[in-house]
Amino acid sequence: MEFVGIFIIVVGYITGFLVLSFILKEAIYIFNPIFFLLNRIQWILYNPLRIFWKNPNSGFSHKSFNLLFYTGIIPLYWITIHIITTPLRLVNAIYFNILLGWSINIYDSLAEVMNPKLGKMRHRTGLTYFFFWILGFPIRLIKMLVKNIFVFIEPIIMTGVDIVFPTYTMYHGTEHGYISADITQNGRWLVGNGNYVGTGIYFGMSKKVADNYSDYNNTTILVRVTLMFNRPIATTAYDVRSKIGLNWGGDEISRKFPKFWSSVEHWREDGGWFEYCIIQPVSKKGSLIKTWRARPIALVQDKKLIRIWGGRSISPSFMGIFVIIFSWSLILFFIAQNG
Repeated sequence: MEFVGIFIIVVGYITGFLVLSFILKEAIYIFNPIFFLLNRIQWILYNPLRIFWKNPNSGFSHKSFNLLFYTGIIPLYWITIHIITTPLRLVNAIYFNILLGWSINIYDSLAEVMNPKLGKMRHRTGLTYFFFWILGFPIRLIKMLVKNIFVFIEPIIMTGVDIVFPTYTMYHGTEHGYISADITQNGRWLVGNGNYVGTGIYFGMSKKVADNYSDYNNTTILVRVTLMFNRPIATTAYDVRSKIGLNWGGDEISRKFPKFWSSVEHWREDGGWFEYCIIQPVSKKGSLIKTWRARPIALVQDKKLIRIWGGRSISPSFMGIFVIIFSWSLILFFIAQNG
């Protein structure tokens, strides 16, 4: 009887924390539009000339970009604006990585303890479900506690990366099912075949853009995307930009895109929006990959946060670990120099 009493108390506490975490998550998410505005301001400041570099059919974009880049104007401006916007990147990183990320992960983790839907519980119902629910409760609780040690550390670590590198909050549209589950649970992205401006992973600055690539229920993934060395495709040489939109052209764009640049900005004239592609090797097309440049934060259906079944897993790539070490070494160096 004593065990039953302890079990009921533990379940009661977790249920209470689950309700409180849901309220906290929703309360923090209310401020999302404010920080998306700051996100948009950062985006504008990094490239105020993008409105002039939309048309890939004109040589003006290519010539003007080369003139500004090779005379040192673009590098100097970028370094200056990167330093000036450091507080903006810090504020955005704290909100999206820590406040929103923590609140979502806490709720999803507690929900997995109380209402498991993965693994062997997936197809169980009735008394069978209830029996295995009780049997697996201690295991789920221990897993949740261990997993959340890393879940709490990761947003802080990645905030350091977002301070050092230009990172934005974006949306990714995909199938709501196994693909979105792989992205949100395991951090593995599908390098799809729809390579309009290159073989890679695509994002939009607004949910409206990503909805065009999601399935019927408009479920998209809220993502922190690091667009290091991003270049408008209209500014590239003709043999690159002439391949835009061709069925086979994306592979050629990836092969020929200037190697210094690792992501593409493209204005979709037919849709009236900017799209972004983190370029990947053509050999990765159709594969699931990990990249430190894109980190899922939440699943969003219409304008509501929805649960990530099983919660989010933390397993950075090798390059991600290197970037983390580099970022924090740089931050600690500047702190020491100014301390």
